[in-house]
Parts: sequence; C-alpha cells; structure tokens
Amino acid sequence: MNRLDLIRSTPLPHGIAVTGAYRPARLTTKEGWNEFAHHILAAPDLQDCAPLGTPVRDNDPRMLHHGEMLPVDTDDLWRGLVDARRILRANRSRRGRRVNIAIDGDRGTGKTTLLRLIGRAHQGQVEEAHGVDPERIPVVYIDVPLERDSNLHWSLPFADFLGLNHLVQPARTSAQGGAREDRSFDMTGPITRVMEAAQTELILIDSIHRLTEAERHIAFQYFFTLQEHVPATFVFCGVSAQETVRSAYQKYRSRMPHQRASFDSDIPVLWVGPVSLGKSEGSDWINVLQRIEGDLRLYRHKPGTLTTKEMALYLHKRTGGYMETLTFLICQAAQAAMDDPTCEAITKELLDTIRAGRNDPAG
Repeated sequence: MNRLDLIRSTPLPHGIAVTGAYRPARLTTKEGWNEFAHHILAAPDLQDCAPLGTPVRDNDPRMLHHGEMLPVDTDDLWRGLVDARRILRANRSRRGRRVNIAIDGDRGTGKTTLLRLIGRAHQGQVEEAHGVDPERIPVVYIDVPLERDSNLHWSLPFADFLGLNHLVQPARTSAQGGAREDRSFDMTGPITRVMEAAQTELILIDSIHRLTEAERHIAFQYFFTLQEHVPATFVFCGVSAQETVRSAYQKYRSRMPHQRASFDSDIPVLWVGPVSLGKSEGSDWINVLQRIEGDLRLYRHKPGTLTTKEMALYLHKRTGGYMETLTFLICQAAQAAMDDPTCEAITKELLDTIRAGRNDPAG
C-alpha cells in the first residue's frame, strides 16, 4: 500500500468514498468511530459539481469540501504510521503487557490526525483479515475526560464509547420528595469484560496533556489496571506526551519494591513537528503543497501555483510549517475564491487578505 492509500483509503472492500464535507458522528462513540474507519476520504470531482458561474452557497459540496482539507501524508505522519504498525504487529505476539506508544509534538502539528489514522489503519487491517464482525471492537477512542480524579470518572468515556449505560436512579423513600437524580457508577468491571470479549487491541487516548502532575498517577494506574485484563496497546497523544508518560511511569514504578524512582520510560515516541522548508524541489514542504493543491477544486486555479519558490517561501513564513495553520489558511482562501466567479483561484493577493492566526500580513 502506498503512502496516500494508507492515509486516505481503507483496505476494506466495502469502503465508501465520501466527497465534499465528511462529518461523522462523534468519534468517541463506537458508531462514530466505525463510520470514520469505513470511509474513503476523497475530494469531489469538478465534473460532478455545479458549473462555473453558478452561485456558490455555503452548503455547496465544493464549499463544504474546502472547509477542512483532507489529511496530507507529511513525512512525520507517514513515519508515525509505519512505526505504529510495526509496534502493533510485535505486540500481537507478546504474552505480557503490551508496549504502549506516545505521540508528541507542538500544538497544531497534526498529532491527533496521526492518532486517528493509526486507529483507522489498524481497524482496516483487522477487518481485512477477519471480516467485519459487529461483536468485534478492534479500536477504542476516547478524549481525556473533564473530571478525572477517580476510577469512576475514567470509566465513563470508555462506557460511552462502548454504548454501556452507566446511569442508575437511586431509590426514593416515601419521606423524600422531588425528582430523583440519575447518577453514574464505576463501569470498570463491565468495560473490561466487554473489551476482552470484543477482542479490543488498540486504545487511543487523546489530549493526554490535560492531566496535571497530581492526576497522572490515578490515570495511569487506571490504564495499567485495564491493560492487565485487556491485551491492548495504549497510544497516548498530546503536547509533551513523552514527559507526561515518563513522569507517570516513574511514579508508578517508584511505589514498587526494589525499583528506583528515576527509572525512565521505555515507551516509544512518535514525533510530529512543523514541516521544514527545505531547499530542494523534493522537500517535504513542497510535497505537502503539491498534495494540498491536488485536493483543491477551483475552476481557475493553475496547478503549480503554490509550489513556486516565491509562494512556497511565503506560505512557510505565514504558517511556520504548522499543518493546522497551513490548512486553515488554504481553506479560507479557497472558499473566498469561490465567492467570486471571476477568481476561482488562490493567489498571493488573495492570501494577503486572509487571517490564519500566525504571521498575518496585516499584523
């Protein structure tokens, strides 16, 4: 499978191509995640779009498509997918606890994109090998919850993903008046039994940077407890994820007999950084711009405009090589170009009018 196929498509024979804007249900639910995992991301074909000169409304497929560009296979994204696949393959044969993974890097570089693509690719591999089984849940994806000071709080996002009801209505005595308030209870037992029966192999934890230093021990104690019952690999994603995991591992091991508090983390780290400008025509930055330009659906845009020396330098200066800023800049420019039928192209003059949050020309 080539680089683009690994990121855009899925090996499933029943994968559904989605053009325009793709808005699945929440990925932190089993239904939303499966919808994301089973779709092939694709740009609309201009031949299927309204002709040039037709008024473009906000719900037009091209306008929606340019609201969020498709994933682009940067070198960091590609390397992360390859490394994750190797680690997951090795973990499958391990008898003890799986080796977990961290995804680290600055904000806006594409860490969450890599996290989701790792899960998407793994689920594709599992379902290609074993078929689609509604009883099987290869991947679980959660965000760090807002409340996280107990096993109860950590169990709830897992229960929500798996579709398990965690609310109970307390009994009311005759002396009590008013409505009874539903309350959640610790779902650790049920979720471990469900994930074990569903052969869950990969658990994705996003926004791990939300944990304070005081919360890390509780969180990782909970993750380790789950891992004792479910033979799954955890992937922790967030700014300074390596330090978060290292600190948690140190504290966990320092409480064990005959372990030194300074024991360092043995977790592999997948790094995602800004794309460097480079000096050659085949640099990662030029390749990124080529792939983004290939996804544009503008009637008058000339291929190669974004990759000229002047434009490539300009775009890197504007965005610092941060993918979040670059795609936000291009998305706005593409939509603005569609507002004017005589434009329908991205130019430096148009980009100068767009605010992207970093080095805006107007200050």
